[in-house]
Amino acid sequence: MVESVLYNAVSKRGFATTKNLIIILISLFVVISLVNTFFLSNIGKQITSNIALSKEQVRPAEIQLTAITLSDCKECFDINSAIGDIDKQNVNITSQETLDYESAKAKELIDLYNIEKLPTIIIKGETNKTEQLTLYWDHVGEQRGTNYEAVLYTNINPPYYDTVEGKFLGRVSLTHLVDSSCTKCVSLNGIVNAFKQFGVEFVEEKTVEYKSGEGSDLVKRFGVREVPALIISKDILDYDSIKQIWTQLNTTEKEGFYALHSTNPPYVDVATDKVIGLVTLIVLNDKSCNVCYDALVNKQILARFGVATEKELSYDIISDEGKNLISKYNITKVPIIVISPETKVYTTLTQVWPDVGTIENDGWYVMRNPELLGTYKDLSTNQIVQPQQQGTSTHGG
Repeated sequence: MVESVLYNAVSKRGFATTKNLIIILISLFVVISLVNTFFLSNIGKQITSNIALSKEQVRPAEIQLTAITLSDCKECFDINSAIGDIDKQNVNITSQETLDYESAKAKELIDLYNIEKLPTIIIKGETNKTEQLTLYWDHVGEQRGTNYEAVLYTNINPPYYDTVEGKFLGRVSLTHLVDSSCTKCVSLNGIVNAFKQFGVEFVEEKTVEYKSGEGSDLVKRFGVREVPALIISKDILDYDSIKQIWTQLNTTEKEGFYALHSTNPPYVDVATDKVIGLVTLIVLNDKSCNVCYDALVNKQILARFGVATEKELSYDIISDEGKNLISKYNITKVPIIVISPETKVYTTLTQVWPDVGTIENDGWYVMRNPELLGTYKDLSTNQIVQPQQQGTSTHGG
C-alpha cells in the first residue's frame, strides 16, 4: 500500500518535472527565434544599406558645365579637350553652356568667380561626391564662389587671355634669320621644334635672308652677331617650361624681342661675313700598310663632335705633300689626320684633343696617337704595330 502511494507520488512529480522542462525548452526556442529574427533583420538592413551605399558611390556625379570662350583667339587653349577630359571622369554632365567672354552673362561670371584666365570652365553640382573626384578638381582647378559652390578650371596653358592685364599671353612671333648660301651652316629648326613640343604657339612665323633689306634692319635693330638666328617675341616667356631653361640659351633682349644665336658652328659671323667652323681635313696614309686601321674612321668621329668639313685631302707618306707634313710636324706614326685651325670653335673636341694629339704653333691640330684606333705604322722604326695584340711585326715600309 505504502509502495503504491510512493510510486504514484514519484510519477506525479516526474510528470510535473517533464512538463516544466518542456515549457522551458519552448520558451528558450521562442527567445532564440526572436533574437535570430532581430539579428537577421538587422543584417538584412545592413546589407541593403551597403548595397545602396555602393550604388551611390559608383553612381556618376551629376555636374553642370559653363564654358567661357574667345571667338577671336583660334590658337588659344583648347577648352574642348579639357571638357573631354572631364567627361572621362565618373561624372554625368547634365547640362552644358558655352558663353562668349564679351557677353553680359560671361562678364558677370568672370566677376563673380574672379576669373583671371580665359577660356575656362565653371563646374557646379556634385563636385565633391567622391574623394577621387575631389582630387581631380584639385589637380585641374580651384574652388571658387562665395560658398565655394563651384570649381573653376585653372589648368590653362598659353595662349590665353589675361583678364587682369587685359591682353592675350603666349602668342609668339618668330623670324628665322638665315643665309641660304651657307649650305653647311647649322640649322636652328631643332630648337624651334623643341619649343613647339613644349607647347609654344607661334602665331606668326617667317624666314628672312640676313643680307636682304629687312634682314639688315633686323641685324642692326637686335644686334645679331651670328647667323642663323631666331628673333622671338618676349611672349615666349609666358610659358613656364620655357622660362625655366631660357637663361641657358644664347640670347640677347631688345625692344621686347629676343635674338637667339647659334651656339654651335658652322655659322656666319655677321661682322666679317665669313663662315666660322668649316674645317679642312687632311688624312695622312701609308698605302703599303694593308693592315693599318682605316683613317676615314676619324671622319666619323669628327662628325659626332659636330665638325663640318669644307675640304678633305688625302696624302700618302711618299708624296711630296705627305713628306712636307711629316717634316713640318715631326710626324712619327700613320695613319693620322691633320685638321685646320678652324677646329678651335668646336670646344667639345678641343677639350679632349690633348688625349689624341697636339695643337701646333700655327693652329693646326695633329693627331699623334693612332694606336687608340688600331694597327698603325711607326715611321721611326718602319714597323707595323698591332696594339690590340700587344705585339709588333717587322713588315717593311
